Amino acid sequence: MDNAINVPAQGLGFDAMLGRRPLWGDWRAGLGLRDDGRRLLQRVADELERRVEAYGRGEQRFGLVHADLRLANLLVEGDRLGVIDFDDCGFSWFFYDFAAAVSFIEHEPVMDLL
Repeated sequence: MDNAINVPAQGLGFDAMLGRRPLWGDWRAGLGLRDDGRRLLQRVADELERRVEAYGRGEQRFGLVHADLRLANLLVEGDRLGVIDFDDCGFSWFFYDFAAAVSFIEHEPVMDLL
């Protein structure tokens, strides 16, 4: 008997993050963002798009990611680790999980060591 839950994973490529089809809101509509800031951030987004496309989507770089990997979604019991909350999972670059994890601790001094 198969107890697996089949949930189609979403595409989390560049367009879903910073591009033309943002899943979690469009950065261009940010409160307080003026035209000069929007132009600067658009140049940054354009460069990031160029770099991730050049990086490629080979099987060692791109695949199924959790997309919300942070401390609140980890269950630790002794030496065992579990991961919960897969509702945001999808296909993206594997560095997406690292970025999601550190996005909640970027102010911590340990980040300089990473």
